[in-house]
Amino acid sequence: MFRALQGAGASGPGMAAVTIVSDLFDGAAARAKMSNVVFAINIVPMIAPSAGAALLTLGGWRTIYLVPIAGALVLLAGMAGFRESARIKPEIRLGPAAVIRDYLRVMRHPVCVGNILCNAAAAGAVFAYITGSSLFFINALGLSPYQYGLIFGASSLSVMTGVLVNKRLDRWGVSPGQMIVIGLVLSTVLATALLVMAIAGGKSIAVVMSVMVGVALSFGLISPNAMSGALRPMPEIAGSISAVMAFAQMIAAASSSALVARLFDGHSAFSMAVAMLAACVLAIASYIGILGPAKLYTPLRESKASSGGTS
Repeated sequence: MFRALQGAGASGPGMAAVTIVSDLFDGAAARAKMSNVVFAINIVPMIAPSAGAALLTLGGWRTIYLVPIAGALVLLAGMAGFRESARIKPEIRLGPAAVIRDYLRVMRHPVCVGNILCNAAAAGAVFAYITGSSLFFINALGLSPYQYGLIFGASSLSVMTGVLVNKRLDRWGVSPGQMIVIGLVLSTVLATALLVMAIAGGKSIAVVMSVMVGVALSFGLISPNAMSGALRPMPEIAGSISAVMAFAQMIAAASSSALVARLFDGHSAFSMAVAMLAACVLAIASYIGILGPAKLYTPLRESKASSGGTS
């Protein structure tokens, strides 16, 4: 019960972080700031196993709960220095009908839906390795939790690399769509290689670590641009869009983790590879099948609207 309440409480700040970026920045600046948000949001579950193992060793299981409480108190104190970023018109009333109407707008906009699903599926690939790597290294290979924590922590730093690469490519004029494509291709190739190795009976630590690093790096390329792309069409309801995006990402992450655990055979990386490749295929399908037609249709609709026609 308390875990459910904790999750409900955590959803607010996660949604607000994305919305605040949309309130304060536009264009390339927004994408750069969104990269920082993506890094902050997604680095936590990646370093959590290592941090949790260290806290468990140093102070017991209760320490795992005390540290977040202390961190939350520090953040609450820090919030006293923040000003409100939202520019809400006084005549707008956030009643149930208005909220439902905004969510329906999000679900009906193909650019929003395509980017949301692409981001969610890419997150599913990341959580496939978050779950599968522990099963593979500890259960299949017999590594200690400490050894696994070192491996996992080192590979998780690649999210930071992805964020840095994303910023660099943006300065070089690479479009957000191109960065998403690069990330999708890289993660799909790596997931396919892992599946081939698993089917062949291989258990190479180097291969699995390379896949973990590459998929995390890919997510650092995909997520900031997908999030910015979803917010761009309707910035006035950025909160609703970010809420749907967070919801979809958590559903994809939980489903991917459950699939990995369900298919784990006790001795290989097969379940991790299958879930990872499935998530990559879904991300590609969302990008090509939904965003592709939407990008062709939107300029035509805008052209008709500007000329006085109907759409």
